[in-house]
Amino acid sequence: PVWVIGGAEIYRLMVVQADCIERTDVVGVWPEAAARFVIRSSVWTCVLSSEWHRSGNGLRYRYQRYLKIRP
Repeated sequence: PVWVIGGAEIYRLMVVQADCIERTDVVGVWPEAAARFVIRSSVWTCVLSSEWHRSGNGLRYRYQRYLKIRP
């Protein structure tokens, strides 16, 4: 497997080749974050979603795994 960690441009280049997305879903709004990575439900299906956790500074988050839908 190849793991990709990067910004919007890196994700945009690599998502076509990806078979799996490991995502950390964090509750919050960050106006300074200029880009968002959108997971399209027509391409990806969520196969794992953990329970919600709370970080030391109070942020709520969960882990999710998405697999690419094959025709």
